[in-house]
Amino acid sequence: MNEYEVVICSHPKDFTKLLKVVRFAAFNLVPSPKRFNIIVPDFAYSDVYKQRKNMEDLSLGIPIKIYSDSQILSQDRDRIRYRKNWIFQQFLTLFNDVTDTDYYLDMKSDAIILRPLRVFDDHGNPQLFVSRSEGYKEYYWNFSKKMIGLDQENKEYSFICDIMMFNKDKINEMIKFADLESSDEFIEKSIDIIDEETRTWLSEYELYGNYVYKEHADLYTIKKLNRLILGVENKQWDNHNIFHAIGRSTFEEYDMVALNTWTTERSEPSIEEEE
Repeated sequence: MNEYEVVICSHPKDFTKLLKVVRFAAFNLVPSPKRFNIIVPDFAYSDVYKQRKNMEDLSLGIPIKIYSDSQILSQDRDRIRYRKNWIFQQFLTLFNDVTDTDYYLDMKSDAIILRPLRVFDDHGNPQLFVSRSEGYKEYYWNFSKKMIGLDQENKEYSFICDIMMFNKDKINEMIKFADLESSDEFIEKSIDIIDEETRTWLSEYELYGNYVYKEHADLYTIKKLNRLILGVENKQWDNHNIFHAIGRSTFEEYDMVALNTWTTERSEPSIEEEE
């Protein structure tokens, strides 16, 4: 059976949810991951590290490692011209190299898994999790076409669903597919082409999911998630609202609930649901 670890890139706006994310993932991921790896901004590292013991008490014995941004990437995020923190976090997702396994399951730090979720199929192939399509979002595909020369391959669903099984070898292969030699070159080219005026920006899930869907259709099994997305603007989720959302989502038989905290730089709707 394939082994994997979990990677969670988190930000202070999601710290009130982080313990629940780890707890529910430890309980519901099948098989269990070998380790949780949590990456946080430098300024928050010491505070999160102090919570490591609390997390391990909730993780059913699965080890936890905490990393700071600068331990992973040295690039200056201020060079990113559009939503620098969001884009930089996606670079961390793609190029973290903190796991001892070839596969790693990236989870967003506001995504709570509500029921048992198998990450490999009966043949040992990883599940490629998808959600319903929200139409052709040109800004993601503008980036994909400029970066690796691929437009959207499947319009039935989206690869953006708060959870993605990555494979290190396939990421390195995608770098070569873009005629580049390293993750540093990939990041530099990304910074050059990401631009608000031309509506060109990165979704690491759409980019990678679309690439392996086209180039390695036999590697992954498509698995649609039934998820609920709830959001608040510019404020923290408290425990009362978190557990209310978990209760509602479980009662309505969702696989996952995403408890988004959106900042003022976001201009999309504040509440949506996956059917």
